[in-house]
Amino acid sequence: MENDGVFVHSWNHVVTTPPAKFKEYLDKFGVESIEQKGRKFIFRCPICGDSDKVKSKKRGYLITNMDGNGAMGCHNCGYKSSFSNFLKNERKDLYRQWIQDVFIGISLNSKTVTENESYEEKPLEEEVVDYSLFLPLAKVSNSMIYKKAMEFVCSRRIPKKYARHFLYCEEGRYANRIIIPHYNKDMTYKHFEARDLRKNPWVKYLYPDNWKPNNYNLPNLDLGRDYFAFEGVIDSQFIDNSGACGGAQKYEFFFEGIHKSLHRNGIVFADGDEDGIRVAYKFLKKGFRVVKWTSEMLNWEKGVHDLNGLITSGFFKPEQFNADGTLKAEAIMKYVIPPTIGDILEFQMEALVIGINVLERKKKNVESPRDEHQNNWFAW
Repeated sequence: MENDGVFVHSWNHVVTTPPAKFKEYLDKFGVESIEQKGRKFIFRCPICGDSDKVKSKKRGYLITNMDGNGAMGCHNCGYKSSFSNFLKNERKDLYRQWIQDVFIGISLNSKTVTENESYEEKPLEEEVVDYSLFLPLAKVSNSMIYKKAMEFVCSRRIPKKYARHFLYCEEGRYANRIIIPHYNKDMTYKHFEARDLRKNPWVKYLYPDNWKPNNYNLPNLDLGRDYFAFEGVIDSQFIDNSGACGGAQKYEFFFEGIHKSLHRNGIVFADGDEDGIRVAYKFLKKGFRVVKWTSEMLNWEKGVHDLNGLITSGFFKPEQFNADGTLKAEAIMKYVIPPTIGDILEFQMEALVIGINVLERKKKNVESPRDEHQNNWFAW
């Protein structure tokens, strides 16, 4: 038995991390076309996007082991990383959940098995949500959580027609969070996201465990006219007839739920960070209209990279807003570009000016897979 200062290892026993746990986090990340073969997964690479022409190609892979580690890579772009570092570099919110869920939760609560002992994998059950704990913001309360929720809504300038349907939670897994339901047309809902009200939260958004991803507001869109697709839910609430997919890597999933004949009405409004700009270029080439972040928008204020940030920092003038707090269509449409050859080339050149070569894959740190958590247990 060895002690490296962080873990005490035994060659006879390992903590079990079932393949279903890895798949859960691949799903949460938005990895597409996942296929499982024992403890190995193949899928469309989330780093390079795999082939645009052949959707059936799956050149990304993840080879897992039982102690929470895994070797991840892609035969197309050459990406290599441990699974933990993949989450750490690409989605810090999921990385923190992974550390807490696997290395803490499983280490403390799961039984150990010998290397030769068989492990019976059980399917993960959907979390059972107690909706009675979700309280309406429309009902005034003297509780501290209610006051924090109202401060959050006001500071983000969320239009009242949406904010009045928000909920908040004071106890349980979603305590100290504002609940944003994914309403259907009849104002019923099952899916939701829970946003932490603290300034620097450990995990900003929580979603029900083992639920399939869900697009925000898609059932309520009028797809026969211009509609917008955002990354974030709150951003989408500032422009009428908008929905959200939940992240730069999830736009494909958003448009999968819309008939191809109606894609021509879609406008992609991705964030103004590198991932968002690359996504905008990708969909511009696919034939979608996109919102192009101008140099004025990109340089407006440090740390501002989404529509809500532009609004709260004063980028738009008061006369550009409707009476209900949403933006007028013309305030955004002037930044929308069509998928013409000229606009695509101009997009490429302007991206190069800010140091992003959209014709090349995003550069990543290529590293050898290793027992990353052994040396980084306290890094988070």
